[in-house]
Amino acid sequence: MSQLSHCAGQRPPAPHARLTTAGLSYFAFSQLQLFPFDAAGGFTAGGGLNPENARKGMAALLEKITNLVSSGITAGELAGAKQGLLSGFERNLSSDAFVLGILQDGLYLDRKMELWARRNAAISALTVDQVNTVIRRRIQPGSLVKLTAGDQKKM
Repeated sequence: MSQLSHCAGQRPPAPHARLTTAGLSYFAFSQLQLFPFDAAGGFTAGGGLNPENARKGMAALLEKITNLVSSGITAGELAGAKQGLLSGFERNLSSDAFVLGILQDGLYLDRKMELWARRNAAISALTVDQVNTVIRRRIQPGSLVKLTAGDQKKM
């Protein structure tokens, strides 16, 4: 699923870019949360929009997610996502706070540092078909919780 989060943010035009360059939003974001003790995770996407653009922005975001599920990712998108995840991990190893965090979590979760080597090897070995299978299986655009907040009179 981490691959999905990176790929969702890279698809041309990226959901973030689509909302911001179309003048629909001030900012846009997506986030994937996976917790070690839960079978479920969370995917969040959204943006800050002028209330008059709320419906258009929601439609554009849902269109982007639906397109991701129906079309899947490309080899280039997967390569970029892999590179982003792996280089980000390597870069984070230069941060004392990051290293202390994974060591602390490792002690609590009984994880050894070899877990990260296996994780990075698994990311490197992922194929487009594997990632697209997970996307189709796990993301159900019709089942997403959709929220808007703000001045409802202007939406």
